[in-house]
This record gives sequence, C-alpha cells and structure tokens, in this order.
Amino acid sequence: MVEARERKAAFLREAARQLAMDGVDVLNERFELLSARHPELGGRHLLVTVRAVRIDMALLQSCRWLLAPGGRLLLFGAQDAPGFEDAGFEASGRFDLSLGGSRLLVLTVGSDTA
Repeated sequence: MVEARERKAAFLREAARQLAMDGVDVLNERFELLSARHPELGGRHLLVTVRAVRIDMALLQSCRWLLAPGGRLLLFGAQDAPGFEDAGFEASGRFDLSLGGSRLLVLTVGSDTA
C-alpha cells in the first residue's frame, strides 16, 4: 500500500498487523515518486486500486508502470479516465456500487502493451 500521509500510513501498518496480514507492506511515499525511489516495483502487480484522486495521464502512466501484463486498475468513484487507451489500458467494465451513485471503473493492461 502507498500512502503519502504518515498518520494514515501508520494506521494501515497497524491494521495489517492486527489482522495478521502477512506480506503487506505500507510505503509512506508520494505515489508519483514510486518509480524513481522503488524501481523494483515496476511491472510486478496484478491489481492497483485508486480512490479519491484526480485521474490524469500521469496517474494512469504510474499505475501502468506498476502493473504486470494482464493487471487491472480499479478506479473507485471514476466516471471515466480520459486517455486510458494512450496509457496502455482497455476498459473492462463500469459498475454502480451503491444507490448513492458511487462508481467503479475497471481498466486492464491492454494485450498489445503486455
């Protein structure tokens, strides 16, 4: 997990510890700095989730960098992600999560970018 705010990162660490979640790491980092500070993370993940951030090309490219071939990006609250095709994604689905209008957009790493 990646969280820029130290207090939230500490909470995530403690929650993972209390739930005995082995193999969970919490990085107290800015998401956009991951590729420079942790190059070993690139292309290794099957799932990236994003919530409550502005969806732009830089975010999409950072998410694409993290994902392995066939990996999925879940964008909570997103109606759309302009330019997702240019970042190497294909739309997999759009879902309503509640009666209040909360949405989920699912993108998959495209087969031609794997």
